[in-house]
Amino acid sequence: MATTSAVLQEVEVKLLTEDVTVFDQIAACSQFGPFCLERRPTLQLQTTYLDTADFLIARHALALRLRRIGDDGWEVSTKGQGQVKGAIHARPERTVVLPSAPTFPFVPPEELAGGLPAAAIGQTLAPILVSEVERQRLAIKRSAEPQEAALAEIALDTARYRDPKAPERTFATFYEVEVELETGTQDELKQISRFLQERFPLHPSRDNKLHRGLALLYGPGVWKVPYASPPRSSV
Repeated sequence: MATTSAVLQEVEVKLLTEDVTVFDQIAACSQFGPFCLERRPTLQLQTTYLDTADFLIARHALALRLRRIGDDGWEVSTKGQGQVKGAIHARPERTVVLPSAPTFPFVPPEELAGGLPAAAIGQTLAPILVSEVERQRLAIKRSAEPQEAALAEIALDTARYRDPKAPERTFATFYEVEVELETGTQDELKQISRFLQERFPLHPSRDNKLHRGLALLYGPGVWKVPYASPPRSSV
């Protein structure tokens, strides 16, 4: 039986770099100004984004993703239309934990209906993009005390895109730093973001992983307008 969570508000900073050695430099830090850093286990994430042939979900500024975590954990999530201010992204998120690996064609669980366009409810959906992420994680805390709750998590993501019709081929790799708010405030999140950008060669990103991948695979803006049959690029 699937397990669902309430609608959560995801608030995070997205920063990009072309220099992967920045990850080692950040991971070597134990202190960020007034904040302490604490290592968390690295995760291997495989994400498959699903949609209709004409990108009905993406064209509503929404996302539906299947994510494999580790060897045998699966979840399906919707990401809602949110707001982007500078490097800060805020989006509502719904997640359902799946009891086993998904099968295709995939029909989203009823619990996620509120996060999808009405026209997509009940439709079978196909993969439009696959990403594989190695995520190094660091908890940001006000002190080094073990019981101290984390204000946010820094995720150092090495992300590779694959075409779902040719999954053996990686067509793009990029390096993204995400800072996701946990128990902290948005002011603290902005402070952490400023510190990272002042100290390391990082720049804000207004795109999320889905829209960046769609632009690379299908062409810029393809998810913003209706297409009866999405054109494929030679990437």
